[in-house]
Amino acid sequence: MKITLKAVTTFEGHEGIGLNCDHLVDTAFDALEQEKTMKKLSKKMITCFLWGNKDFKGSYHEVNFKKPLSEVPTNVLQDYYNRYAKNLQEGQIFWNTNFAELGINTLQKVN
Repeated sequence: MKITLKAVTTFEGHEGIGLNCDHLVDTAFDALEQEKTMKKLSKKMITCFLWGNKDFKGSYHEVNFKKPLSEVPTNVLQDYYNRYAKNLQEGQIFWNTNFAELGINTLQKVN
């Protein structure tokens, strides 16, 4: 949905200054959509590994453990992390924000 708002004013000899609000409306809409998406994904992070593009656009992958990740042993989570981390495509990242609290080491180099 595009909304265009034009304001015409005159000052210091300049007439017809237009203010195009498309960018502002689009930015606000994108921010609301991203907030909605992040809320949905944060719920999934409780039971799933999630990864996809850095910009959170397009498709994404999830591995659902069917129970809270906090109930899965850390060594099992680390093994799954290592398995999927080495297969990430260029430009993809894990979206989980809870890896540190689960004890998953995301800093080690995965072969």
